[in-house]
Amino acid sequence: MRRQNYSTKELANLSIKSYLDYSGIPYDAGGNFVKLRDHNSLVVDLKHNMFNWNSQGKDGNLYNFIREYEGLSVAETWKKLQEFAQNPSSHVKAVPVVGRRSHGGNRLDGTAYRQNIYPGQADTSEVRKYLQDTRKLSPILVTSMIDAGYIRELKNHAAFFAWFDKDGKEVGGNQQGTWIDHKEFGRRGTLKKDAMDSRINTGFNFETGTGGDNLYVFESPIDALSYFQLHAAELSQTNNSFLSLDGAGSKIGTVSRYAQEYHQELFKQVHLCLDNDNAGKMGELEYLDQYNSLYGQPVIEVPLKGKDWNEQLTSGFGPGHTQLSEKEFLTDLAKVPVVQRDPKLDHKISQGYNNMYSKSRAR
Repeated sequence: MRRQNYSTKELANLSIKSYLDYSGIPYDAGGNFVKLRDHNSLVVDLKHNMFNWNSQGKDGNLYNFIREYEGLSVAETWKKLQEFAQNPSSHVKAVPVVGRRSHGGNRLDGTAYRQNIYPGQADTSEVRKYLQDTRKLSPILVTSMIDAGYIRELKNHAAFFAWFDKDGKEVGGNQQGTWIDHKEFGRRGTLKKDAMDSRINTGFNFETGTGGDNLYVFESPIDALSYFQLHAAELSQTNNSFLSLDGAGSKIGTVSRYAQEYHQELFKQVHLCLDNDNAGKMGELEYLDQYNSLYGQPVIEVPLKGKDWNEQLTSGFGPGHTQLSEKEFLTDLAKVPVVQRDPKLDHKISQGYNNMYSKSRAR
């Protein structure tokens, strides 16, 4: 039975992980910790049921998490906690979890991704309006993506970006709200979450030509589509793959899985096109640390306007980007004043330099 009354202390200390599941907030789990995908410096300690948001200097229990992550007032936070407390999932004890889904797309308990719980509808007008008017994507590009099954409109009018494996089977997806409601969604202002039981280390992806020459990596489907639109003249005539991580550093392993599953031969060039912020730079540093020796030195592409590719598109700035080599990227990053930099970047920058010069000496 559900409990109807909780003390203030009990409400504040309900399971953070259960709240993440309840709210559809995407995360990656490993051992006693989970790391949020949209803020990879935000880590939840499952053993102690506490969170630590390193880049923001915030920590605490579930009450603190909701206030900081969703940007709610005190009254709004307590209301949110009361609503959550009436859900059976709130009674799950915060204990260590081994949270990896199998490579077959199933959770450890055998639950597989079910496409039928995310049905599209014939009327796609709300999604088209959002993508074309708000995000400034071309009507031709949006129509082609909808017709090909990559994007559909759900009953709640959210845009659904479907993830496909190499055989064309849908193995997951993510929802993007087409409306703004800060009261319901807090600081984010809109719905944004992965579909239930989506296969781990997979993401929204599409190709031009054979897809086998270049891999372009982004943090979100809309950024991938924005970049493609900005550079369509050159990209549509060559063999390219476009992959969304639906996150940054915590999802960088998606690159390796995609390369191995979809293209057995190594790409000629990997282009990292992540956001121009701390989370994006952490993702790029994670790639340099983990995959540089396997896939070769990447090209790091930085938008010329705004922090991501959709901001550049919506600004009307047009195509163009800055391309950085590994050395140029690390040198530029080291110049950023420490007060503007995530402390975790300092160790990664030093590590990146050490790895780069170790490889240089080896040659």
